Amino acid sequence: MNQTIARLALCAMWIVEGLSFSSHAEMKATPHITLNVTSDITVGTCTATLRDSGNSIISEVAFGDVYTSELGNKVKTFKLQFTDCVGVPGRKANITLLPKGIGCAGTTGNSPDFANGFIPSLEQDIAAANVAVEVWTTNTPQSGGSVQFNCANRNTQQVNISTASGTATVDYPLSARLVVTPGKQRTQVVAGQFKSPATFNITYE
Repeated sequence: MNQTIARLALCAMWIVEGLSFSSHAEMKATPHITLNVTSDITVGTCTATLRDSGNSIISEVAFGDVYTSELGNKVKTFKLQFTDCVGVPGRKANITLLPKGIGCAGTTGNSPDFANGFIPSLEQDIAAANVAVEVWTTNTPQSGGSVQFNCANRNTQQVNISTASGTATVDYPLSARLVVTPGKQRTQVVAGQFKSPATFNITYE
């Protein structure tokens, strides 16, 4: 009989980082006239939201109940949606996915997969063991030029956001796949709860 891993979820957040400069210039026309100029020059940004396949805003990619036999085949699609982009000179967004407060999966923590960070708070809570999650840059993992976000050796993906102005949007498709932790066997999986906190770090150029 298959075991159930209850409430598998990849919790995703994002940080939009801007860059600011401050300049101070002094211009003197005569010894009696002084002009002091101070300015803040800020690189533009966009509104970025995490959305499910139905285009609803989410903060968590929830898998629901998953059987051990489904590991490797259980996939959830979602996306990052960009809109209201203003003042982005190169019209590009650079995206990196980082584990939040946990290590990476694998025996030595050097896997591209994201580990289970669930911490039991009640006596009856059990954390799933030997389960990890992969995150890919297309709706279907490992297809159509899809690239896996690497937890241990962090890689950055670039998105063209040139058309994301006003109400027009640019959708960046993503998918998450639950798998057996690299180096482990399906028979070593322990059923329980799974939650992998991660942060989408987005910078603009």
